[in-house]
Amino acid sequence: MKKKNKQIIAALAMVLIFGFSSIAFVAGSLTGVTQNSGAAQLTSFVIDGEVDAATQAAYMEAGYTFLKYYGAGSDVLAENFINSLPSRLSTSDGQAQLFVINVQGDTQSVQIQSFSGFETANATDQNSVIESLCRLLTVTPIECSLRTLNETA
Repeated sequence: MKKKNKQIIAALAMVLIFGFSSIAFVAGSLTGVTQNSGAAQLTSFVIDGEVDAATQAAYMEAGYTFLKYYGAGSDVLAENFINSLPSRLSTSDGQAQLFVINVQGDTQSVQIQSFSGFETANATDQNSVIESLCRLLTVTPIECSLRTLNETA
């Protein structure tokens, strides 16, 4: 086989590989979390009321963490702190990775669940909430890294 023919075949193979990988990427982005699992699409990172288990599982599989805050409406300061966490603990490129679900309740507690595990904390103890989130979030936020540096210094 001539050298020119080998080059044409190699170039054609590379074009086909890049073409098929591009098609796969587009197809993957079009069939997002909600279309694969039948889960509902969440439009906000702070949600009032429950989220169904299928939706929560689909988003956790995609790397998101859920914080259920029981006691919504009973303490404005605690609620403001909890509701600020999705933007406060975002990834280094500003992507939110935490959903806060506000649920009415008598006790002020939080349940944090991710693909990495499950923890509960007292909602009025901001440090324990942040520490639990730092352990469970998929991508370590800058605030968690700074806390670790301050503790070791």
